[in-house]
Amino acid sequence: SFLNTVMSNKGDSKLEHNQLQLSDVPDYIVSMVNAASNGKLDISGKKMAIEGSKLYHEINKHSNAEIEASRGQIPLNGSDISNIIDTMYNPDYVEYVSNGLATNQREAFALIKADGGYIVLVENVGGKRNPNIVPEQIIHFTDKKMDRFLNGEVSIADIIYENKTRKGTVESNVEDIKNRVTAAQLAQGASAHTSETSQRSP
Repeated sequence: SFLNTVMSNKGDSKLEHNQLQLSDVPDYIVSMVNAASNGKLDISGKKMAIEGSKLYHEINKHSNAEIEASRGQIPLNGSDISNIIDTMYNPDYVEYVSNGLATNQREAFALIKADGGYIVLVENVGGKRNPNIVPEQIIHFTDKKMDRFLNGEVSIADIIYENKTRKGTVESNVEDIKNRVTAAQLAQGASAHTSETSQRSP
């Protein structure tokens, strides 16, 4: 499988561009991202994908239980792949990540599974030459950390880009929280997609 190959070869999947395309980005995800970005980001026509080196890096970076506990997070391992795919296709929330101070950066957004605590961050959404939507960061929150997010205390940028220039301004982060979109808000366009997840697990 893709996952086994990646983990055995330290991130090398042996595929073109080291990426596995899963499917077209579903319309309901396109709608959620567009609404969360207040119309700034259109990912229609793009593909859901996983990149070998990024997946390998994220699982290894977040695998130490002691370090992850100190961050309010749960360690990742290969068995999390089905939950990661599920978060990509069936997020409870989508939050746009404003460029803020780093105006030269490409667009970014996060797909969030509240019940499981998974955060999948997609950065560097490019143009026609870059058709794939690829997770750049994958994090598994504890219930306590997820509650801070759900209660609107922090934005995804506050959590992931802490002490980094990409974090953005206070104003932009507040705006991101305000524009956060839930699956329930777009339930009409999100029907009958839950079963897709099992078919796409690499």
